[in-house]
Amino acid sequence: VDSLSTIINMVMEGKAYSILTPSAIQKEASQGRVRTVKIIDPVITRSVVLAVNPKDERSPAVSAIRNLIPRVVRTLIESGHWSATAPERV
Repeated sequence: VDSLSTIINMVMEGKAYSILTPSAIQKEASQGRVRTVKIIDPVITRSVVLAVNPKDERSPAVSAIRNLIPRVVRTLIESGHWSATAPERV
């Protein structure tokens, strides 16, 4: 079950309100299908983590992805394609 698409559809049909990340609703907002309002107070934050199975942690593939993800995240944030604030470690 894709709960995100269900939530978005309910919002578009006027059956619900939802708190979502800008990236989750970007397409619908740019098409004028939903209206977004930034929540300023209280400040809402969330952390994104990279979870790795300890059994696969040292494989070359996992290591390559583990090194690539922080670079991609920083690039997306700096280019404005992802509305986020990168922590110092990314």
